[in-house]
Amino acid sequence: MGQLLNDDLQRQLMELFLVEAREHIQTINQNLLAMEDKPIASVYSQLLNDTLRETHSLKGAARTVNINAIESLSHLLETLFVVLQNNNSSLDDDGYNLVYKSMDEIGNILQKSSANDSTKINIAPLSLEIEKLTTFYRSGKQNPKPPSEPSPKINNKDNPTVEINKPESNKSSSPATPTPTTIREHNQSSSSKTIKDQPVASVMSSVKPEETVRLTTSKLDKLVTLMNELQIARMGSLQNLSGLQEIMDNITAWDMEWKKAKPQIKKTMGAFSINSEQVEDNMSVFNNSFKDHNNTSRVVGFLQDNETHLRTLKEQLYQFIQSYKKDNHRLDQVINDVEDEIYRTRMMPISMVFNTYTRMVRDLAKERGKEASLIICGGETDVDRMVLEQIKDPILHLLRNCIDHGLEHPKERIKAGKPAKGSIYLEAKHQGENLIIEIADDGAGISLDNIRTAAIKKQLITKETAETLNEHDTLWLVFRSGFSTSQIITNISGRGLGLDIVRKQIELLHGMIDIENKPGNGVKFILSIPLTVATTQCLLIQAGFWQFKGKTKPCVFAIPVSNVIHLQNLVPEDIHYVEGRQVIRSANEYIMVQHLADVLGVEINQNELASEKKPSIIVGVAEKRMAFMVDSVIGAQDLVIKSLPHPFLRIRNTAGATILGSGDIIILLNIADLFYVVDHKTMGKDLFNTDNEIEKKNSQLILVADDSITTRTLEKNILESAGYEVVTAADGVDAWSQIHNRDFDLLVSDVVMPGLDGFNLTARIRTDDQIKHLPIILITSLDSRNERERGIQAGADAYIVKSAFDQEILLDTIRRLI
Repeated sequence: MGQLLNDDLQRQLMELFLVEAREHIQTINQNLLAMEDKPIASVYSQLLNDTLRETHSLKGAARTVNINAIESLSHLLETLFVVLQNNNSSLDDDGYNLVYKSMDEIGNILQKSSANDSTKINIAPLSLEIEKLTTFYRSGKQNPKPPSEPSPKINNKDNPTVEINKPESNKSSSPATPTPTTIREHNQSSSSKTIKDQPVASVMSSVKPEETVRLTTSKLDKLVTLMNELQIARMGSLQNLSGLQEIMDNITAWDMEWKKAKPQIKKTMGAFSINSEQVEDNMSVFNNSFKDHNNTSRVVGFLQDNETHLRTLKEQLYQFIQSYKKDNHRLDQVINDVEDEIYRTRMMPISMVFNTYTRMVRDLAKERGKEASLIICGGETDVDRMVLEQIKDPILHLLRNCIDHGLEHPKERIKAGKPAKGSIYLEAKHQGENLIIEIADDGAGISLDNIRTAAIKKQLITKETAETLNEHDTLWLVFRSGFSTSQIITNISGRGLGLDIVRKQIELLHGMIDIENKPGNGVKFILSIPLTVATTQCLLIQAGFWQFKGKTKPCVFAIPVSNVIHLQNLVPEDIHYVEGRQVIRSANEYIMVQHLADVLGVEINQNELASEKKPSIIVGVAEKRMAFMVDSVIGAQDLVIKSLPHPFLRIRNTAGATILGSGDIIILLNIADLFYVVDHKTMGKDLFNTDNEIEKKNSQLILVADDSITTRTLEKNILESAGYEVVTAADGVDAWSQIHNRDFDLLVSDVVMPGLDGFNLTARIRTDDQIKHLPIILITSLDSRNERERGIQAGADAYIVKSAFDQEILLDTIRRLI
């Protein structure tokens, strides 16, 4: 039992360490990036001191759970930071790169530990590098110091200074220049000398943290699930209250009818004679059984007692309803408060995600031979944890896009009158029930001509179609799967997947995308997504009807409000025809319009079609916009959406279901699916003709050139397993010979080969008129920027690095090229 307790304690300690260590790593990375920007001495000193403290804490935590590799690296880094602190020194570029490399290695070890991977990592070479760097700085041979204060004499846009929490005012900006809340870079101004007077202590001083406890996400999710069930019960209670009120209304109506008939009945009964026809006309309750004169007194007594009981029942019901309303009102307040608190526990500052991108932007920009800084605004914006997890990849891909395609190289920027170092802006803010995220850069913007040319080359559109596209439609092409303006495909760029991934993820979140493009001055992507996925504010609409057992019932559906742009009533004059499609004009553009019932395949209400005005909902998902006509709009309501059970996990047009207080089940529509159905009907052809794809693939011939028999055998097996016919060549000379003997559809070649390397082989092919259009993929271990640029100059279509080789990347690249 003792051993079990020890194992359990060790597991709990490891879980705590993994969370704590990630926090330390992120803080250290953030501090290093701020230090690298060369702030004034007081700020640099505080950052270095904080980094030293975080490293020391990381070392101690690693020792507690016996992860010796992290403890050892942390100790070496701690020693380096102490030397820098004692000598009043700062790292050079190589020094920062080594420290970043060390933090990445610690992250790798942490990842293996979390996955229970016992594979040993050799940290000896890295440890030796850190020790050498420490010895170098300890010797005092080089002692670069951070600046004591920014010089007021410098007024050059290429010589930035650092400002802390200082808002800018009346400053012209690039397409998206938010006021940052973190350390940021800005152009020197005449007033920059006052930076030393900024209250650095307010930013850097430690604040006593509020007491906290660590809570597993599964427990939070369980609370949210229970809260959702409570919400459904509350809706049922409200529905019961509505039923009671309906009963009260009926009793009141009956009482009013009785009061109208009462005078005539009294007059008739007063004479102790009764005319049955009169009674039937006034009360409609008597029959011939009351014709007997002897029963008259009994009837009168019954009616008097009935009136008394009716009055008593009405008063009792009124008191019950009032009490029920009061209890429901209080219950509603309590549930809302509990709901807010539970959701607040799930909310996290978006900086938890934003701060992880700063290193990536720095490293990727350097890899591309560019200079870039990430400026973050709104990092304190709270977001549901589930949403936070799902927006990581879209933001990552958009940031990559800014670096790869947005920012120019330093020489080009200087020539254009811009600072050599580009800026990427990342901002988050709340707007109603939505989270707005803006990603922008101050680069070259998007060239519409380049987009049209690339789309034609990728066979996404025809040349004739390209000539008819307006600016809006041209910009949206960047979200098409397979689209890329990159000159060459690499492991991380040019495959046309990045923005397609963004689009699909935003669709899943029921969000929308907008683009603001300013050629020469940058581009801004605007993402609008719901703040939480726990409950969804929906618009209830009725479209069409269905019949069951001879009964007709209207079809009611829910649409996420986050997808609704606006509502409007359509008249026949609003509908136009463009290329055979029904369209309406909205926000200075034409968008398609369809009847929702027709798209969903339910019966259309012919009476509604004949009406002069038809309500319509203009909706959007990701970058798309469309209008749907409906029979009626019922109203908006917060709903708890549930996934469908097995085997209905994925049904087209359906994103989930909800139960109303009445017990009715309502389907939440998947707007992205509706768009697909409309496009599919419009195209009028099968987009997934698998048989034709297999037939086409089997007829394609690929040449693999590599001087390593192991490598070319591996590649040959991969390609043949995917259905391609493959021929191999032992080197570049052999490949050049075979290319002239057979008609190949594609060449996969190594770069470093005897006789004729891959670069020269590619260059030769591009100068031969008979084979110059042959698609070429270079697979090599050379991963420097210069090597990639040489591959572009030679004319390669794709460049895949062996160290990051993935057979799916190779197969996907081939599919895109042929």
